[in-house]
Amino acid sequence: MVRPRAAAVSCSFLKSCSLCRLELSPNKDVYMYRGDQGFCSEECRWQQILLDEARERDAAAGIKERQRRGPQARYHTPVVVGRGRPPRKTLAVA
Repeated sequence: MVRPRAAAVSCSFLKSCSLCRLELSPNKDVYMYRGDQGFCSEECRWQQILLDEARERDAAAGIKERQRRGPQARYHTPVVVGRGRPPRKTLAVA
């Protein structure tokens, strides 16, 4: 028979909610996500899922934009015309 080694195993991720930092109670349900994140409620867990999905979408959009521009776009330095001054306009005076 295998005995659990509760004293030897550290579960620091089960001490507080990964989103709101509320202390997790051993007497209440803990909602897990991605194996190592504990949450105090389904709502906190769902909010973290939405945040992760938004980050993944943003990262994917950034990769697609860099691919669209090509490899040289990363090293392109913008050309400054007129040393930072706005171009002069001719004004007719009557």
